Amino acid sequence: MASNKRIKTAAVISWILSITAIALVIYWMVHYNDGYKVDIWHFRDARIFNYHPLFMVIAFIFLAPTGAAVYRLSPSFISKFWQKIIHFSIQFTALIFASVGLAAVIKVHNDYGKNNFINVHSCLYELIGVTLLLPTGNRMSIYGLYHPPRHNYLDSDLLDYLINISDDVLDKYPDTVIVCGGDLNSLDIKHLEELSGWDAMVGVTHVWITALFSGYSASVG
Repeated sequence: MASNKRIKTAAVISWILSITAIALVIYWMVHYNDGYKVDIWHFRDARIFNYHPLFMVIAFIFLAPTGAAVYRLSPSFISKFWQKIIHFSIQFTALIFASVGLAAVIKVHNDYGKNNFINVHSCLYELIGVTLLLPTGNRMSIYGLYHPPRHNYLDSDLLDYLINISDDVLDKYPDTVIVCGGDLNSLDIKHLEELSGWDAMVGVTHVWITALFSGYSASVG
């Protein structure tokens, strides 16, 4: 009995979290990426890509686990036959959503002349940051950065992005110390120093930490 209660509790929590994820993706796409429109699939419209993350989350985060959870239902509640029918139906629906999500990103790539089925990290860099309020009253912004060894964007794009977000923080809080570390690989560190005016504090292969000191605001001309 206790085991069944734990299963039910876990199922409810997973459904709540997956529905929350779907809602957050919709909110993000509507408010920050021009939203959704049904009648654009026959046209060259970048908003078609917005269906990709939504449908993938629905397929792999919501439907696929739900289909698997059907087999956790008690035999006294549902027969094996209907378990299989429901499981197949849900998983087939997940396959449809995943296929449409994949078709969306392929169509956008084809419409805009981009290659398909390449490592996603070859065209993206990743950055995550957090700003801390120190006991001294100063602020410290810490950024973690991933820069892939093989990429098809300019190194300057990554440098400009990193410097610009640092500028925004320093404009608001001039006494902020900004620390950046991560796998920078083949980036020209000297070039980054020249662009930003930052002082390199630690230099190690593939890991580089730098800081912007109190009262300094970097800029790219």
